[in-house]
Amino acid sequence: MTTRLTPAQLNDVPTLRRLREAAPVHHVDLGRGGAEWLLTGYEAAVTGFADQRLAGGGAAGNPIEEADKAGRVIFEEDLVDLSGEDHQRVRRMISRQLTPRRVAALLPRIERITGELLDAIPPAESVDFIAAFARPLPIMTLCALIGVPDADRAYVQAYVSGRIATLPERPEAVTPGPDMTSPETAAMVAHLGALIAERRREPADDLVSGMIRQADREGLPDAYLVAGVRLTLVAGHRAVTALLANGLALLLREPGLWRLLLERPELVGDAVEELLRYVTPIALSVPRHATAAVEVCGAEVPDRAVVRCAWGAANRDPARFAEPDAFDPARPDNAHLAFGYGHHFCLGAALARAEIGLALTTLLARFPRMRLVEEELDYRSGDLREPRTLRVVLSPPG
Repeated sequence: MTTRLTPAQLNDVPTLRRLREAAPVHHVDLGRGGAEWLLTGYEAAVTGFADQRLAGGGAAGNPIEEADKAGRVIFEEDLVDLSGEDHQRVRRMISRQLTPRRVAALLPRIERITGELLDAIPPAESVDFIAAFARPLPIMTLCALIGVPDADRAYVQAYVSGRIATLPERPEAVTPGPDMTSPETAAMVAHLGALIAERRREPADDLVSGMIRQADREGLPDAYLVAGVRLTLVAGHRAVTALLANGLALLLREPGLWRLLLERPELVGDAVEELLRYVTPIALSVPRHATAAVEVCGAEVPDRAVVRCAWGAANRDPARFAEPDAFDPARPDNAHLAFGYGHHFCLGAALARAEIGLALTTLLARFPRMRLVEEELDYRSGDLREPRTLRVVLSPPG
């Protein structure tokens, strides 16, 4: 039996609960051009995504396409989907430079960016928290990490914000593969190529310079560098923005939770982990393709099948989490899957945690009376759960 799921249902807690209670693995039609297998149970997600027979990529076992002399690049959607040695080469290029030391060194910059963004918001006025803070914070942080010159940051921020704003909400509207027809995309590729060329001439202590050294060791052409930097900018932005918006909406709707964190700020780190579990921002994993028949929690997934995980469903599995539908900032052993699992675990997890934790700590300290203006939020449908706007008042009068 094949279950048809609409984009809105991908983030609907009751729908995902019913699926998970019926079975941990389902044959579904997500409106993406064919039926797929969806993992909804925690054990199914961990078991399936640890299995080497579930690979990324547009088809089982297909290698990445090499960039040609005309300057074509592999775009971020394809990089996320890579499998095998190509996937590992690109991951090494990023992960060996996105180290705990580099993230720790960036913390003062994140604090400064956080303060500057909040300073620019009129404290007694209703503002869209997403536009004023939740979207620019991760973009500006990533610019600092990558080494984008100050003079270029407004351009990069405008590009990334526009890129996210125009992502289609209907899965069937997604056109796979690189799109070189967009003038904005072509201009951004040229812009990043110029940055890479500049860092080759004058290396600095930033992510791009480190990635260049790693790419040279791996024998990767500059097109991979451009795509890797672009992936970092776009993929590293979406989840942080969505979680800041969803998390703040939840905390401000429940005054007891906000009060608890005001009284016990040492719980902020654990609260961030619980937010990641409870309001998981990314609904679906990128697709995996079976390179052989695989059994996952009793379900037979056939060779060449497309497999995804519904992270939000797995993160509320009562077989793994006690009282999964309750928000508990002191939840022990919170091994959620918000950052994925296995070989495709999010490379920017530590940076995302740092951004969200610093943002929440600063908001609690500076604006303890912060108030949510919009009670009914209009959510985007599709893979990313994010309200279109989130109007708040930082310091309500009275």
